Amino acid sequence: MFVSTPAVWTFAMIPKLITRTFLKSTIEENPMVTTGELRKLIDLGEEEGTVDVTQGEMLENVFRFGEMQIKDIMTPRPEIVWIDKNIS
Repeated sequence: MFVSTPAVWTFAMIPKLITRTFLKSTIEENPMVTTGELRKLIDLGEEEGTVDVTQGEMLENVFRFGEMQIKDIMTPRPEIVWIDKNIS
């Protein structure tokens, strides 16, 4: 089993290298579906009733989350209220 490991690894890596070499640039340059198209599909699904309104909102929030900055989410340290755990 250990004798064949280098050969198996080599034959397993060859297709991966070929795929990366020839398809990587195509996939990066031409995404199958853009973010805008996905948003339109979600809206269309809501209009047709195939996507529930709450599901549509959740999916839309996925896109909004990626657009947020950390400063929009976090509470600044001076605004945090502290409570000592030893206070009775």
